[in-house]
Amino acid sequence: MQLDEWTIQYIKHRDIMTKSLKEYDRSEKGIVFHFKDKDVTAYAVEELSEELLKISGHVLIVCLNKRKNVEFLIKQWDTFSKMEHLKMIFVNLATNDKWIIMPQGHAKIADPESLKQGIMAMFDQVPEVV
Repeated sequence: MQLDEWTIQYIKHRDIMTKSLKEYDRSEKGIVFHFKDKDVTAYAVEELSEELLKISGHVLIVCLNKRKNVEFLIKQWDTFSKMEHLKMIFVNLATNDKWIIMPQGHAKIADPESLKQGIMAMFDQVPEVV
């Protein structure tokens, strides 16, 4: 399964109870999920990049659970943690394992001194994609 297909299946599964997903479209920006109360743009990328630092709105970033991606998250934490409606999912497609972080919310409750340690602990709970 490809990362974009995994993302679609994940969102559909999460919507089983609320039934608020009306439809979704693929665009050059990503996958736009149209819910009853908002639109969420999902970016399914193998590797995080500088381009993702410029996005706004209700955003879901789905990427592979690679050390390089986690290091990028930590390096760019200040930018990601200021994105109000951002959710990030780090996934291993082979095992269907994932971990999820909402940087703005996490920044409010996490101790800045142990940030890297906490993120690495979540990363270590899911097999790394090599």
